[in-house]
Amino acid sequence: MKIKKESNLVTSMGKEAYGLLHKEDVERVSLHEKCDCGSRIQHNDGGNYHSILRLTRDETGRYWVKYDSTCTLTRERWEELKPEDLADTIESFIENHGLPNVYLSY
Repeated sequence: MKIKKESNLVTSMGKEAYGLLHKEDVERVSLHEKCDCGSRIQHNDGGNYHSILRLTRDETGRYWVKYDSTCTLTRERWEELKPEDLADTIESFIENHGLPNVYLSY
């Protein structure tokens, strides 16, 4: 697998997420799979969940990732992420869900 670094980020959203994660005033960056369920489906009871990729950088410069979802029955733990895997993790999430189906929050 080719390791993507900052200069290898493909999408503008990936570049924005990477850049935001390195700003001092931004604590956490999240990429969300958009919901197109409509008002009739309740995620936790309806079983139609959407992925969320949460990223943070601590005061020592280490990166952390949590693969989350809209399901409220389970919660994932934060895992340390190697710096060389950061860009690839961001781009993989965007590629897996399709750019029009992903939005960024921080």
